[in-house]
Amino acid sequence: MAEKWVDSPRGRTHYWISRRPGAPVLVFLHPLAADHTLFDRQAEYFREEYTVLAWDAPGHGASRPYADFSMLHCAVELKRILDAEEIDRCVLVGQSLGGMIAQTFIAHWPERVRGFVGIGTWPMSAGFHKKTGLRRPLRRSLRLSPLYPFRTLHCALSRRAGRTLRARSSLRVAEEVFRRRELVALVRAVCASLLRELDSGLPACPTLLLVGERDRADGVRALCTAWRDRSGVPLYRVRAAGRCAAADNPRSANRLIHAFLNSLPLELRR
Repeated sequence: MAEKWVDSPRGRTHYWISRRPGAPVLVFLHPLAADHTLFDRQAEYFREEYTVLAWDAPGHGASRPYADFSMLHCAVELKRILDAEEIDRCVLVGQSLGGMIAQTFIAHWPERVRGFVGIGTWPMSAGFHKKTGLRRPLRRSLRLSPLYPFRTLHCALSRRAGRTLRARSSLRVAEEVFRRRELVALVRAVCASLLRELDSGLPACPTLLLVGERDRADGVRALCTAWRDRSGVPLYRVRAAGRCAAADNPRSANRLIHAFLNSLPLELRR
């Protein structure tokens, strides 16, 4: 995959792309404190049939430093990338934070999206979070994240997200680029952005939800189940996988994503 980047007043955002002329486009958006390599197995699987694009989100990996992180600013950078590559429409595949960025993008530019695959992600609709009281733990994280020992914060992000050695190793390598102050600032910026932008609304496009059957973080399985029940979108549990289901069990996740892509209406697959 070829490495490229786009610039904005807030910083430079790096991305990697493997083009297949005339093919539909898949865009992979990684979770907090990870980078594009978390989707290496997906890039390998899909690049023979699709144009594949993956990024280091603003404030992550090679896309550092970045000023004023927010979901909306990430969505703006993603649009900047699609415009630079002359990509009119794509399918967004977002893991955790990446899924929330994808929903923010869809809320602002729905005409640019063919479909959405959310992996272990929250619905960006405040109505889903009234019972779970999500705003309270987000505010608590804003206050307490500077107090965590760096190693504790570092290990918690990778161990809670990945169950397999491969997934955890990828997450640890991505996290090692951060200094303590930088990682804490990023966690705080994500929490603050969620508090401001939680009600972007659910995607009005074909949607697939995947959740690891062993994902126990932040009630994501219950939230995805409620999402399915209210909206009728398909939800599948990925066997032997945690939050990073696509990295923990790429074979199963790739098959499910591929089946979803093949189920899209013909006008969305062209």
